[in-house]
Amino acid sequence: MKPFSAAESAQVQIAPAAAGIPLGSVVLTLEGALPVEFLTPGDRVITRDTGMAILRSVDVSEAECDVVFVGAAALGPSRPDSNSLLAATQKLLVRDMNYRPTTAQDQAFFTARELVNGSSVRETGRQKLKLFKLNFDSSHVVYVNGLELAFAPIECPLKTAA
Repeated sequence: MKPFSAAESAQVQIAPAAAGIPLGSVVLTLEGALPVEFLTPGDRVITRDTGMAILRSVDVSEAECDVVFVGAAALGPSRPDSNSLLAATQKLLVRDMNYRPTTAQDQAFFTARELVNGSSVRETGRQKLKLFKLNFDSSHVVYVNGLELAFAPIECPLKTAA
């Protein structure tokens, strides 16, 4: 596989709302762990919900957005497996009750901003990020840097826990 080229596969555009995986983040695929910028349509991405999903397209955007730093193991053992940056509006699945805001559910989706605790998960202010949004035929939870990030088609958005 060769590195993803925005000029070849997608147009870089300014996103109205920040969503996606920051440049350099590692995504689990059936070919191994790959930097997000190496992904191309047709790649088989490992998902929590179905085991594997075919990547249909990748949208690349540059966004100045609120960013959240998530320290290594801040959300459980190897979650994430390294320090990670996320757009504050990125949704992720949190399954360990010791690391999530209070909810009656065993697992729930939260935005990165909702997980801020001031130490291991903290806001870093506005930054310009190159984001890669993964598009599938249906909603999926994808493994990125040891985190479980939610991706949904516009017509089928995931609900955030109350």
